[in-house]
Amino acid sequence: MKKQEPFFRRKNCRKDKYKNDGYKSDKCKSSLMDCGAAKKWILLAGNILAAWVILTLADAAASEIAYDIMYIKWDSLILTTCLYCVLDILFAACSVGLYARYVLKMEPGELYMGISQKCVIRQNIRGKRPLVSLGGRSGVPYKNASRWDTLWYMAAILLPVFLICFCILFTDGSLYRENLLAADLVYAICWSVSGALRCGFTDGIVLCGMVLGFMKNKWNCMETILISGVLFAVFHFGFPTEGFITEKMILMTATLFVMGMAFAAVTCATGAIWASVTMYSAFSMLYGRTYILNIDTERDFNAIWNYTMKNENWLIAGFSGADGVRVGLTVLLAFLVVLLAALLQLRHSEAS
Repeated sequence: MKKQEPFFRRKNCRKDKYKNDGYKSDKCKSSLMDCGAAKKWILLAGNILAAWVILTLADAAASEIAYDIMYIKWDSLILTTCLYCVLDILFAACSVGLYARYVLKMEPGELYMGISQKCVIRQNIRGKRPLVSLGGRSGVPYKNASRWDTLWYMAAILLPVFLICFCILFTDGSLYRENLLAADLVYAICWSVSGALRCGFTDGIVLCGMVLGFMKNKWNCMETILISGVLFAVFHFGFPTEGFITEKMILMTATLFVMGMAFAAVTCATGAIWASVTMYSAFSMLYGRTYILNIDTERDFNAIWNYTMKNENWLIAGFSGADGVRVGLTVLLAFLVVLLAALLQLRHSEAS
């Protein structure tokens, strides 16, 4: 007598096969659905682990090489900072490209890095490669796509400017300029620009590119945005220097969560990571504790411009430390507006 294959291993689980036994049919269907859901979460966990490894190793390798080449041999902090930024972005991009091609079996365009997913790819006249623009779109875009892209790049620059103006105009504080030497001035600008570009590009390529690009085929748009918000909060979470305070930690977590969702929503809406990368880089470069403009409740390092707030309201000032006002209520509300605008664009593009 032929041994019957276990039920959970049967390949043909069609309903007509068990038309006389509805229980077995429902059991087979639910079993397959549970296995598929479990597999999705396991694959997501593996990709999150790979993202963390890529970010960690790229940063460690870039800092080690830049320090050994530029600082020890040439004794130049400016060149060390620039080389560190370039190598970190290069290592992260190459690692994601190799991981996507040989592990995920996906092209860079499928990871929001170059080609929009909302475009109809059109070949050029000679029948060669598709025409690809800087904004990541190729062929014929959906309705009003170029106008939305232009608005997002403008919003990326204006967002930190708006937050700076709000702090200076609506909080009590003092603004003054440091008398820095020419070498210190160049180093301050170089450090702020390179650090912001490094954070924006590496996080954009890995989190908004690799992880979000993997999730878009397995979850719907809102689920991918929510998961991206959680990942961004986990990757960037840090305890304040003044100790654990429940209210401030909740504010910090909520702000990082909304920021991550906003970056993911902008990426999904534009079909490429470049608008969110620009927004994150400009925000990191101009607002908060930077060497160009330091906004905080206390002055603990010399920047080109310093604005020291006298307002001790933690809802506006956040808390003293590495993040400071970047996790205040104003930042939370600003990125919430960005998130809602991106969701409205997604709804508009689907309707059109």
